[in-house]
Amino acid sequence: MSPLVRWIALFILVFGTFFIISNDQKVKDQIQTITDKLTGEISGIKNKLSDVYPNRSCDEPLAYTLGEIDGRFGLSESQIVNLLKEAESIWENTSGQDLFQYSPSDPDAVRVNFIFDERQADILAAKQSENSLDNKWAQFEKLVDQYEVLSSEHNHSLATYESDVAEYESLLDKFNKSVDDWNKNGGSQKEYQELKDDEHFIKVVFQGLEKEQDKINNNADSINALADKIEILQKELSRQTDIHNSNFGESEVINSGDFDTYAVNVYQYYSIPDLRLTLAHELAHALGLDHVSNEESIMYYLLDKQDVLNLEPSVDDLAELRIVCK
Repeated sequence: MSPLVRWIALFILVFGTFFIISNDQKVKDQIQTITDKLTGEISGIKNKLSDVYPNRSCDEPLAYTLGEIDGRFGLSESQIVNLLKEAESIWENTSGQDLFQYSPSDPDAVRVNFIFDERQADILAAKQSENSLDNKWAQFEKLVDQYEVLSSEHNHSLATYESDVAEYESLLDKFNKSVDDWNKNGGSQKEYQELKDDEHFIKVVFQGLEKEQDKINNNADSINALADKIEILQKELSRQTDIHNSNFGESEVINSGDFDTYAVNVYQYYSIPDLRLTLAHELAHALGLDHVSNEESIMYYLLDKQDVLNLEPSVDDLAELRIVCK
């Protein structure tokens, strides 16, 4: 319970007691003294709260500028300014109002800080691990593609070889029948020479088939060795992926940014669309918007379900904006 709420509750309690015991003049005087004191305390608290959470008017755009920008985020000031302008346009294009203005020379402008701590350090470590795994899986996919090409070529060669073997066997069978006929019935010298030529041709075909068979067997050995390499690599990459998921895969609620008094603070971002959403969310807080219950809204307290690639205010966001910008 805030100090203001506690004081108001006590104030109400005192007035309630006053109405019950108002017949006693002495007690009336004591209550009046307490009431005056409480009124002064409440007024002081209100003034302090007004200093911390000033009333924002949408009649004039909210001025903002860059504050502390840690270089480890890997973003230049111009990149951040462009992202801030994109974030403000998300609200302005839908509402039709000029709500924000980049004002680097305004000393009272809301400062946008990029504060580096373990949150962004963890993001960078996760991205480095993920990039390393992606590269290794890409190499793995290349090996799989190579295996599939070699396997396809091998199957084609094997089918051609089997067709050539069948043709050779048909040719050899025909030759053997011709030789048997010649041996049984005899024949001319010309026919004999033709059989000798056929025999030589069959030997040449057979030698070619032997070479083709050796080539096919060698290719099969290479393909099998590649398959073994792929299997081993897949197991190792699966193990490394499990380690990565164990270290970085668990989702947790992390404060990626906040609005504190006169400053928007960004603590982490994974991608540019994620960062644009964080900036749009925190700029709206600086304007005075509160969280809404729709989990797909920009002003939902968790930045998780929003469509960051097509970001626009929801009906709930605009309703909250209308409350602030009456």
